[in-house]
Amino acid sequence: MLLANLESRIKKVQERLNKENLDGFLVTRFENKRYLTNFSGSTSWVIVTQSKCLILVDGRYTVQAEEESPSLIERVQISDYLDGFPKELPSVLHQLKIKRLGIEAHQMTLLESRRIEEEAGGIILVSTTGWIEGLRIKKTEDEIQKLKAAISTAEEAYQKGIEAVQSGVEEIMIAHEILSFLSRKGLKTAFDTIAASGERSAMPHGRPTNRKIQMGDIVVIDMGAVWEGYYSDITRTVCLGKPSDEAKNIFALLQKAQEAAYKAIRPGVIAKDVDWAARKVIQDAGFGDYFSHGLGHGIGLEVHEAPSIRKTGDQVLEAGMVITVEPGVYIPGKFGMRLEDDVLVTESGCQVLTSLPHILEI
Repeated sequence: MLLANLESRIKKVQERLNKENLDGFLVTRFENKRYLTNFSGSTSWVIVTQSKCLILVDGRYTVQAEEESPSLIERVQISDYLDGFPKELPSVLHQLKIKRLGIEAHQMTLLESRRIEEEAGGIILVSTTGWIEGLRIKKTEDEIQKLKAAISTAEEAYQKGIEAVQSGVEEIMIAHEILSFLSRKGLKTAFDTIAASGERSAMPHGRPTNRKIQMGDIVVIDMGAVWEGYYSDITRTVCLGKPSDEAKNIFALLQKAQEAAYKAIRPGVIAKDVDWAARKVIQDAGFGDYFSHGLGHGIGLEVHEAPSIRKTGDQVLEAGMVITVEPGVYIPGKFGMRLEDDVLVTESGCQVLTSLPHILEI
């Protein structure tokens, strides 16, 4: 399946090269290189021409490239670097007879592009944006399975974190338990875990501190895991002890907003309409001013990728996209709440991939 997926991805890039009248495409963004070659090392250069795909790696990654990238991907050994560029890059570009070379303009710096022009004289650089990202937006069945594994693992880690939510325990201990669990499995967190309690829960991205959790506190935990390069992103809100009526009402409101979004999600719907479906529920309840971010985002090889589910999001949803749905209400000086689940857009609507229950009182 890996070989077939890579062949399909490379072929689509080659079709784009032909359409844009380019001889080659230099891929420098980490996630895009992995998408095309399956190579997960930190240093590599990928070149796609109209007939082949090459990966340039140095001696640190020779064996890894052989193990991770199938023979479909030709390997070129790098012997040294000049100002951060492979010494062999100019000669490889000339050997491939590349005259017009596409580059990832959103990734490459002006200094880097000028260095290529200087070292590989005679080559015209053509700026491109979003070529590979546009392919990555729809997931294959293999990618969906990896996302499901990332979600399942994150849910296990969350359970370890929630066990630490006790009176007198510092916020940082919640993050520590999550990180410790994943580390023992040889995995990493998708991002620095958010764990904010009491008044600090009103900060959407409240990093954990030494604040000690108290009875009656609202606690927001936002975390995720990475499985074979694919990310999950989950948020739950709990209350240590009996929640106030206001807290219970807002929690129920967020659940209602999520359900409204799920009903709106289907192929052909514009992202901003999904955002509005959930936002209207919160706005009609009088809390619109306290929902300060977009409803969600795509997940995949990055924890935040297209499509963006926000007020101005103009992406048309398609089956195979995997997005988050994360409405929130944040009242400064009091508390904040967010519920976030990972959702697959299907041919007939959507499928919620997360299975953690929504439980407020613990």
